[in-house]
Amino acid sequence: MTWSVNVINNTGGPVISPANSTLYVQGTQAVIFVQRFGYITLLDIGHQNGGPHYWCVSVTTGGYNNRWWYDGQGACDLVLNPDGTFNLSGQGQTLHGVIGGGTDARFFDLPPSHRVYITGVTNALWNQRVTLTVNGGGPSMQWVGAGEGNRELAHQTIDTPPGPAGQNNAAVIMEHANNGSGAWVMSNMSGVGKYGLLGYNMRMVVSEDGADQDYNDSGLACQWWMLP
Repeated sequence: MTWSVNVINNTGGPVISPANSTLYVQGTQAVIFVQRFGYITLLDIGHQNGGPHYWCVSVTTGGYNNRWWYDGQGACDLVLNPDGTFNLSGQGQTLHGVIGGGTDARFFDLPPSHRVYITGVTNALWNQRVTLTVNGGGPSMQWVGAGEGNRELAHQTIDTPPGPAGQNNAAVIMEHANNGSGAWVMSNMSGVGKYGLLGYNMRMVVSEDGADQDYNDSGLACQWWMLP
């Protein structure tokens, strides 16, 4: 079963979101970044009992946690309001809440219509979680892992969607879980490192989970080659 989320009206400011045409299945998610207010996560958690339909999507943002249900090929519409609230409707349901989660995400540019190589590592005993959304792209990507010595976290290749060059069209958040409860806490993130040399380009963000202030607990690099 598949579903989609369509941002049909946005007056909440700049947004980084997967394409409206993206189809999601169980285990995939859309993380929609509203730069002024925070981000909304829609995660397909499969069949759950007790709802009006068979399949279920968890909707979270800040302290807000609710569920949206669908059957077959479901679709929901998302409205982002200038006061920092949202409305989500579809399949006979309407959800309303305040956009939260913090505005600490890092935003950066990726080249349009280009192949980008994503690598990530951890240097931490605590679990690390990294979430990346490319504007107009496919489902949001997320990686979870732990370990020292540049333990591999992410190794993936994507083709970016078309669009204007030179704009912030990607967003990343980095979190950690340090108490064994499974509760994720936003890590401190560096600014976006931008590097370019003879056609090689990279955007990198690293994080600190508070254990030792070495700012290498998780790291994500997006790399591509493009002649100037």
